[in-house]
Amino acid sequence: LIDFEGALVVVSHDRHLLRATTDDLYLVHDGKVDVFEGDLEDYQKWLSDLQKQQAQQDAAPKQDNGNSAQARKDQKRRDAELRTQTQPLRKEIEKLEKQMSKWQSQLAEAEAQLSDSAIYEQSRKADL
Repeated sequence: LIDFEGALVVVSHDRHLLRATTDDLYLVHDGKVDVFEGDLEDYQKWLSDLQKQQAQQDAAPKQDNGNSAQARKDQKRRDAELRTQTQPLRKEIEKLEKQMSKWQSQLAEAEAQLSDSAIYEQSRKADL
């Protein structure tokens, strides 16, 4: 991987692998992808700071102004709308996953055939 001159996306928890093989780090957070300016140690510090900030927000007293029942009702409505809006996408994902599974089976079959040395004999040239 070190000598590879093309582009490669590496997703890993192995810090040694990341340090040895990557030039740029990208941060996927809050529905966005941004270039992360820093190294893995900077990322660890950023993550720690984020967790502390979230813990402080969770520890802060929550104000209940009597609208909690209405807020829950509104949240349920928004969740239902989101499910309705994403239903076509979820169906498409399911369809594509089935197609990928079919292709993976076909690939495995082709690899099995190609690994059989008999297929390379002159008499089976048409099979290739």
